[in-house]
Amino acid sequence: MNFRFLWIKLIILAGMLPFNLLSQVDAVTGLLATDCGNQGNAGDICVAFNKAANEDTISEYRIMVIPGEMLSTFTVEIASLIHHYTEVTPSGSDVSIRIEQQAPDVNGNPVVEEIEYYVFALSVAEDTSSGQNALSEPSNLLILSTPDYLYAGRADVPPLHYSDPEPDILIHAEWDSSQEYFLDLNGDGLDDYRFYCYFSGAMASYTRIASISGTAPDNRIISSQPLSNFLVNRFNQGDPLTFNDTLVSEQSFLSHYVYNDEQPDFTEGYWTGIEDKYAGLVMFNGTDTLVGWIKLSVPDYSTIQIKEYAWTVYSHHTYAAFTYEINDYEVSFTSLAEGESFVYWDFGDGTFSWERNPIHLYTQEKDYMVLHTAYSLSGSFMASETINICEMPTAGFIYELTKWGQLIILDQSSKAIKYRWDFGDGTSSTEASPEHYYQEDGTYPVSLLVTRGECTDSDSTVVDVCIYPKAEFYYEINGIEIYFYNTSLKADSLSWDFRDGSGSNESNPVHSFNVTGEYDVVLRTFNQCGQDSVTHMVYVGLEETDKDIRVMVYPIPASNRLFIEPIFPVNIRKTELFDPSGHLIVSIMDEKTGYGISEFDLSTVKNGFYILKLHLDHKLLIQKILVLNRRN
Repeated sequence: MNFRFLWIKLIILAGMLPFNLLSQVDAVTGLLATDCGNQGNAGDICVAFNKAANEDTISEYRIMVIPGEMLSTFTVEIASLIHHYTEVTPSGSDVSIRIEQQAPDVNGNPVVEEIEYYVFALSVAEDTSSGQNALSEPSNLLILSTPDYLYAGRADVPPLHYSDPEPDILIHAEWDSSQEYFLDLNGDGLDDYRFYCYFSGAMASYTRIASISGTAPDNRIISSQPLSNFLVNRFNQGDPLTFNDTLVSEQSFLSHYVYNDEQPDFTEGYWTGIEDKYAGLVMFNGTDTLVGWIKLSVPDYSTIQIKEYAWTVYSHHTYAAFTYEINDYEVSFTSLAEGESFVYWDFGDGTFSWERNPIHLYTQEKDYMVLHTAYSLSGSFMASETINICEMPTAGFIYELTKWGQLIILDQSSKAIKYRWDFGDGTSSTEASPEHYYQEDGTYPVSLLVTRGECTDSDSTVVDVCIYPKAEFYYEINGIEIYFYNTSLKADSLSWDFRDGSGSNESNPVHSFNVTGEYDVVLRTFNQCGQDSVTHMVYVGLEETDKDIRVMVYPIPASNRLFIEPIFPVNIRKTELFDPSGHLIVSIMDEKTGYGISEFDLSTVKNGFYILKLHLDHKLLIQKILVLNRRN
């Protein structure tokens, strides 16, 4: 087999493979084309789109303007062969550009007004190994328009004020003379525009001039037809007309004719030709902007013939303002601008929009400075505001209200960063799950405000607090008498049960027990909300069970350590410590015999009164002790 021939054949076949077998690069999305000027050419087209999802293998974007009749047949294969386009280099950000004035459509024809156009963006692969080019979806239908020489804006009511002078107003300069005429455009008794014609010079060199200028600095001229770039810039992006001061005086159109022996006839300016022409007029009157036009002709270079003129209030004082509504990462913006030709948004994240009321999707939680600009004949006006993008938190909680006025809260909120609790009694908390004690009965509104950046949510409830009494007492032994001291809270009444068949209704009774032993004394307390009780074991006459037993217990009060030292040889089998309620605190099964000193560790015991029980051989020693530990 001839392998060389086989390899050549494979190469040929590979070259014949359909182009679409290659993987395709990503196309751009969200393509929007807008009429953002009044130049009457491609410079009026503003294009914005979202960048391709993956730009790694894309060398450039090609923006193409196609006539409407090509829409159904315009494909990626055709687009890849087009030579008339605007090139944009991928930068990692969404794209928003203005097309150059001289840019043609895909057929090489000038872009003009009142024609249907669509805009495409072609993602161009770096090389054939990177993949196939990708074509975007078409933009919206685009028709450039400059209506009736009154540039895009908001016409006021009443509409146009029209004048048709009869006969036509003629300004003409004979040889070696000049003539001027002043026009009061809006009929307020003040001259607004000056027309001037001039004719002078010698036979070998002479100058003829026809010009129009504003009588005040804010009275300006705008053109409805292309002019020499050396003389005047056309009305652009809503800005007032500007001139090149080095060539002509500001606020005027100048046309003159120069002839001499050394230079051919030379004409510059706008007025040449006998056909009717229109000059747009702009005048600022207080806070209003007046716009009009003059229909005129220039039969020769030193003659102006005014045929008609009109004016209207283009806009009142222009200002920019806006409102917005945040829904997590999505923000709906509403322009409140007035007197504008068009508006512009800078969302503060590297993206922008020419829409009046855009909806924008942010991708990160942070503060963004949003700029909103309104453009009009009187200039540009800006409003700005910092907005905070955050995920909306949800406030929620459950709670338990104890009978002693303790409110125990468990937070159930989501996405919350900060908390603000109001318990309705003048106190608050910033903890997520706080506990609160009410001091008085009543009905209290409990509210929670959670925040995440500038995003907030709230939840609330109402709690009815009726605080039960809290029973508590302590006692002291003085011989055969026991002194009881009531320390209860919120008790309107009480009763004692000494568990020997007797009781008392006094607050702090003194009671004598007839028989030694252990008594579970009960204190019951009452108020309008309910009742409570507490029981403490009282040891009567048991400090020294057997007079023959001598054991020293020291120091009293005890601090961290308690020492037990028998005076005579004894056998201590068990040592126990009880609180006043009879609950066992510590028990030590450490048998000691003879005179040995026992050491009792009390470092973890709370301060207070306790009952010490020493279990000896067939005997019991009970003694009350006071613990006062020193805390570092």
